[in-house]
Parts: sequence; C-alpha cells; structure tokens
Amino acid sequence: MLKFGSENKECGDFPFIINIDDTDNVLKILFALPKIGEKGSDIDEDTKDEIKELLKEAYPIYPDEKNIYEITFEDYIFYQVRNESYCTYDDYEIGKGRHLIIYEKSRLLDYVSTATICCKLDNGDFFPGEWKHFEVSSENQIIDVITCDEPIIRKIDVK
Repeated sequence: MLKFGSENKECGDFPFIINIDDTDNVLKILFALPKIGEKGSDIDEDTKDEIKELLKEAYPIYPDEKNIYEITFEDYIFYQVRNESYCTYDDYEIGKGRHLIIYEKSRLLDYVSTATICCKLDNGDFFPGEWKHFEVSSENQIIDVITCDEPIIRKIDVK
C-alpha cells in the first residue's frame, strides 16, 4: 500500500496524476502507477524517420488503469500544482519518501506561514494544529499540499 514518507517501490519511476478535484475544500488526487508498454510500440506515423528509429528501441510508459489510488486531503490550508519540468532539488528542505513525500522543513511551509493571516498563535503554534507539507510527485506534475490532517490513500477498485 502506498504511504507518504515511504519508498513506495511499487510506483516505479514514472507514476501519473490522472485527475485533480477540489470540491468544497476537499482535495482528491487520482494517482496511477505506471505500466510499461511493448518495445517499439505506439510510434506516431507522423514522427520523423530518425526519431522513429530511436523509438523502436524504447518502451512507452502509460498510466495503469488497474492500479489507481485516490489521495484525499479532507481539509487543506493551501495547495499548488507545478509542472515537474520546472522543479529542482533544494538542500534547505528536509523531506522523507519517494513520490509521496512529507516535509518537516520546506520553503513552502515558510512561505505559507507568512502569507496567511491569523494562523500563528502568540506561543508560536499554528491554528488549528501542526502544519504539514505533503508532496505528490509524478511524471508531469508536482502537487504540494499544506494541511494539519493526514491524507487518506485508498486503492480504487477498477473492474
């Protein structure tokens, strides 16, 4: 079972986010594990010949419709979606996990704590509780979520 803060080896290298839904401040993310296609398959006819030759040795990667998980954040403070092509590693941040990461220190936590109003109490604690930064990392997007609550992860039964 997938879990924030763990290695999540079943995700392989290229999981996919296939849907993001934010209804009534409940964020639901559909997260699909990867499926490897047949070598040299799914090459578009309009592709240049020299590229076709390279792709004949490649294995396409697709979302696996039989391995989809729903990640639910029932009450978030903040979230953002980033194009993974523009993301980079930052030594300042301290996080644990692969593809489903939980941070104990991040620039986003720093930012949100200063960008929101009336959330830090006089004793330094945050209302309504300890803020946590969760990251869902995929083939094309990175979703960062700041919340006080643990997300719920459940496998979708696809028939």
